[in-house]
Amino acid sequence: MNKTLFKGAAYLTVAGVLCKVLGAFYRVPLTAVLGAEGLGIYQLAFPFYCILLTLSSTGIPAALSKLIAEGKDAQKVLRKSLLLFGGIGLALSLSVFFTARFIASAQGNIEAADAYRALAPSIFFVSVLSCVRGYCQGKKNTLPTAVTQLTEQTVKLVFGLTLCSIFGSTAAEKAAYATLAVTISEAAAVVAAAFFYKKNKISGAGEPIDYGSIVKIVFPITLSAIMIPLSKTVDGFMVINLLNVDKAHATALYGLYSGAAESVISLPVALCYSFAVVAVPEISADKNNLSKRFAAVYYTLAVGAISGFLTYVFAPLAVKMLYGGLRAENAAVLVSLIRIACAQVFGLSLIQTCGATLTSLDKYYIPPLCLAFGIAAKVIFSYYYLPTSLGIYTCALVDSLIYVLVAAAEFVWLAVITIKKERSVGARKLAV
Repeated sequence: MNKTLFKGAAYLTVAGVLCKVLGAFYRVPLTAVLGAEGLGIYQLAFPFYCILLTLSSTGIPAALSKLIAEGKDAQKVLRKSLLLFGGIGLALSLSVFFTARFIASAQGNIEAADAYRALAPSIFFVSVLSCVRGYCQGKKNTLPTAVTQLTEQTVKLVFGLTLCSIFGSTAAEKAAYATLAVTISEAAAVVAAAFFYKKNKISGAGEPIDYGSIVKIVFPITLSAIMIPLSKTVDGFMVINLLNVDKAHATALYGLYSGAAESVISLPVALCYSFAVVAVPEISADKNNLSKRFAAVYYTLAVGAISGFLTYVFAPLAVKMLYGGLRAENAAVLVSLIRIACAQVFGLSLIQTCGATLTSLDKYYIPPLCLAFGIAAKVIFSYYYLPTSLGIYTCALVDSLIYVLVAAAEFVWLAVITIKKERSVGARKLAV
């Protein structure tokens, strides 16, 4: 990786770490305000919302950055993407808003309906925001992404705590105000992105682009990106209904895992996210440079392994610092969940970097295929073991195992593709 890539990765790494730190500290007072049940309701809404968010936005930055890096007209890519994905985001926002009660009821807790309604508009805002981020990343400019990420987190922190504390009276109301803060934060990030775009507009023509070409790349990337939120949503639908405890206790346990443990796990994963982002335009612009293919992967392997180990060692300290308001029995459960889940740091980090590298090489469907098999296995194991004495620990154990195996599968695919390419290049040289 050259100096430009390290600079781009540095922006995203610093922003990602700051966002996760802000998010972790946000969780401390938020957990105290919401309580275990309120946090559980909040987390019931969030994973399902993430699936719809992924459908309308997550694959867009990578796809657009790939197209622009390959020489497509950047302005036309952005304009057509805004029309296409902005429309999809608006449709999904309206769908979530008007079906909130049905979704919440299917999950086993109707009190999550207002949280869904409050989250719904953010799907549209993130769709628009993702187009601008992909546009800039295609020109290897990651600063707009970093700035808007920090804007999101800061606004969410301020409004989340303010709204919950002042207006929320019940656990369900507080959870709804917390999700409303997410929508406000995304709207603020769109405003920041608009100002950033005006001041840093990229000129210059390129190859023409049509809607079909955009969708052709966005669809498989989105399919891959949706797999992780889908896996989290599986927990949302299964945990409450399968754990052998009452609804309130099951909701609280689910909140500890998905709301607290996964927040701690996601912090070190953010360290590796930048490698996946910068890999796409760099490899897409020069696919025949074999040395670039594994550069980001090697950094991810090192950082992911070290971060996972440190997560295990410092789990008790993290719980004490971030969730000191929890009762002793809940804190003990949380420490165990984090330690069981620490392997996810390595697995998820490698999944995102290997997936980005394979996408850059036009192997769009390998990452979602690997993840699909992994999620199918997760559903089976969760169904059989959640009602047993393992209980909530099933989620952490199964997720750790599945993500590591999926990461290994993607790495093997990448290695095989590279070996074949090296042999092909070697054969051509001998023929000459």
